[in-house]
Amino acid sequence: MQERATPQRTLKRVATFLFALIISFSSILAIKPGFANPKTETWRIGIDPTYAPFAYVDPDSGNIQGFDIELTEAISREANRPFELVPLPFDGLIPALQTRSIDFAISAMTITLPRSRAVDFSQPYFKAGQGLITSTSPSAPANKNDLKGKTIAVVLGSLGSDVAKKQFKESEITHFSSAPLALKAVADGIVDAAIEGSPAVKYSIDQGGLKGIKILDANLTDDYYGGAFPPHSKELEVFNKALDKTIESGQYRKIYEKWFNESPPALPKTAPVLSGENDALQKLELRKTLTSLSKGLGVTIVLTIVTATLGLGGAAILVWLGKLELAPISVSCRLFVELLRGTPILIQLFIVYFGLPGILHHLEIPITIDKWTASIATLSLNAAAYGSEILRGAIDSIDPGQQEAADSLGFAPSQSMRWIIAPQALKIALPGLGNQFITLIKDTSLVAVIGLNELFRDGQLVVASTYRAFEVYILVAIIYLALTSSSSVLFKQLEKRYAPATSR
Repeated sequence: MQERATPQRTLKRVATFLFALIISFSSILAIKPGFANPKTETWRIGIDPTYAPFAYVDPDSGNIQGFDIELTEAISREANRPFELVPLPFDGLIPALQTRSIDFAISAMTITLPRSRAVDFSQPYFKAGQGLITSTSPSAPANKNDLKGKTIAVVLGSLGSDVAKKQFKESEITHFSSAPLALKAVADGIVDAAIEGSPAVKYSIDQGGLKGIKILDANLTDDYYGGAFPPHSKELEVFNKALDKTIESGQYRKIYEKWFNESPPALPKTAPVLSGENDALQKLELRKTLTSLSKGLGVTIVLTIVTATLGLGGAAILVWLGKLELAPISVSCRLFVELLRGTPILIQLFIVYFGLPGILHHLEIPITIDKWTASIATLSLNAAAYGSEILRGAIDSIDPGQQEAADSLGFAPSQSMRWIIAPQALKIALPGLGNQFITLIKDTSLVAVIGLNELFRDGQLVVASTYRAFEVYILVAIIYLALTSSSSVLFKQLEKRYAPATSR
């Protein structure tokens, strides 16, 4: 006979089920204690993979390798922590630490007093120094005094930038996003010198096959590299203990000798620079920040107006050439437009600024392309390619009867285009040209990669000195929004005034 279910028995069964569920869940947590907080299991480590021999991408395997990578592997084994590498540009490491999107960064970062007020440093793991790099060309500077009025390349946010400002006040400083770009600029004669870490440059020359540069002075500074952590991170102590074990076990010596072919120097427990009282971290002040950004804003406005004007003229020429009944010319114009529209502006900028001077340098043709010329040429050609399609579409939308009427009145083709077709087409093209102008304002930020100090690059320089990325970039975004919004209002007014349906 089936037992009747009573409310008490039902409640007892539910309680038993819930108790079993709690016990099972607790068992899972006991087996995998890190399940509730995966971040404590795996280290997320920020790394700039463009700085051989500390970290770089192996061309054969595609994996990141180097001294910092092998040292990280040894430290993670001692700490019994798996790790995940997070590739970032060097100037993005400290902002990533401040937002705690990574647990720490180990990327040949020099321990400095200003940085120590934004992040916490581990004990030093490498002794280094900044070096002065010049070209092997006979016309290259022979000493520091020869660099007065010359151009020196540094990596944005690096110690080399601070050294250049202090020791080479009469030189022009240009910032690049990575060390390979700065060194290539020296080798190709684009800049006169660079300031970079001596160990990395020495490795690149001796073992990396980098030609055309030399170390003029290897001891501008005496520095130490350390791991960078978010303030008050619990992982800092774990890292330091694991680093000590790595050194005591002899693993550190083996890794050092493998990459540098010499015995490692003794390392202090604390970087000497941290006991200093100078080089305080700059405070973020709105008035001072706006003043710093004002020069870049002017460059952005000038660059936009110049390239938009040249681009519109180039677009008109491309449309005119494309309308000619000459197949080689029209096909060449079409190929040019497709090439410009089908490749990223950033790659085109690199080809113009780094590629062409490199080819000319190897051909022993003494011609260099400066930052302004490369920026204007690249952005103008892009504006011409996109603008030509806007104009061509507008012209093709004009009723063919307009051209026939002009022909019947005895107008020459150039006259009918100038007085009848073009004015109508321009009115139709205004919305598209307005969108192109707004896009061009934003595209000017790309020239920051070749060191032109426009609005975005000036924002990066402020971040490099204050380490207040969020506030600075929000301010930069607001300025860009003001530029694009005012441009949008201007073109809306032009559209209303010259709209085909309402114009006289």
